[in-house]
Order: sequence, then structure tokens, then C-alpha cells
Amino acid sequence: MKPKIRRAKLFREGHPTIRETVAEDVKWLCVAYEVELGEPPPPQWTDHLSQSMGRFDLFWMIEDNNQRFDKGFGPVGFVYAQFDDWKLTPHVQWFQWSTMRNKLRGTVEWFMQMRRNKDVGVIVVHSSEENSKWFGKLSHTWLPLFAIGGRGRNYTPFGRPDGNEYLWYMKGKRGYGRVKRHIHGKDEKDIENKAQRSQV
Repeated sequence: MKPKIRRAKLFREGHPTIRETVAEDVKWLCVAYEVELGEPPPPQWTDHLSQSMGRFDLFWMIEDNNQRFDKGFGPVGFVYAQFDDWKLTPHVQWFQWSTMRNKLRGTVEWFMQMRRNKDVGVIVVHSSEENSKWFGKLSHTWLPLFAIGGRGRNYTPFGRPDGNEYLWYMKGKRGYGRVKRHIHGKDEKDIENKAQRSQV
């Protein structure tokens, strides 16, 4: 089954919402902390959070269908990324109440939105060996996501404290087709004109 058909079936009941974070979203991070650790975050936690988020440029909240919410829909994950005006390097924190279906729908929807973003040149994913299996399944069935260097060779030995680091990429919209225009556009005509002049 083609990835496009799989995505259509995955979203036949609607798409998750990918939205930029707002100040009020801090409460969801606090709730996620309390649910995971069983106690409220300490007073200095917000300062630590602000310091950690200062290393990143863009932030999104993923909202999807989930029975833990009274309305049946709410935040299930938090995405934060570094962006250098071309390369987007994302990370995600799934909330403990997110389901595997939330993770699949949220991941696929986020990547497809970023892929269509005209400000993004390329998306690069750095993952652990354990998470590389997840991205390997996504690249086979759901997304145009590719292993850098080829499957089975897309890793940096000891690239992370917990072992090897695996690399994946997806092309964005920015600069799309510019190589083709470079080859078949004005430069090609210049080469042809020079060739004609050399024959005279």
C-alpha cells in the first residue's frame, strides 16, 4: 500500500492539530511532569524549563483525539526544534497519556506539514538506536523520510551518550526545483550560445 493511501486512511476521521505554542501551554508541561513523576514540579522547574527552551527556536503543540480529555481532544505531545533558516532539527516529548495512535498520527501530520512549509529546506532527525526502528518503519510505510547514507549505514558511532546516533532526512519546500532550473534554465542557454559562437 502506498504511503499516500495509508495517510488517507490514518486521517479519514480528521487530522491532528499542529499549532504553535502559547504561554498558557506551560500548564500542560506542568501536568505532564506531575503525571509522569507523581508530584508537582518544584518552584525552580519553570526557570530550568525556560533555560532549556532557550536553546531552541520553534515550538509546537500536537493535539489529537484522546479519551483522557472531557472533550475527547487535547494536547498529546510537545515538539521543539532548532532552525537555521534552512535546516529544521526537531525533538518531541510525548505526554504520558498519549497513545501509540496519537504518536503515529501526530508524527505523520507534523512531518507532512513541515514538508509543505516553504520556509523549510530540509528536516533532519537525530535519533537513538531504539528510536531509529520507529523512523525506519515510518520511512517504509508512511512518510518520504530517508536514511542519510543509506539504511543500515545512517549512524554515527558513539554519537550519543547512550550509543550510536542515527540520522534521517526529509526534503522541504524551500528551494524546491532550483537545481532543475539551474540545469535547464538560463545556464543551459548560456552553454548553448557559447557552443554556437565557438562554431562560427
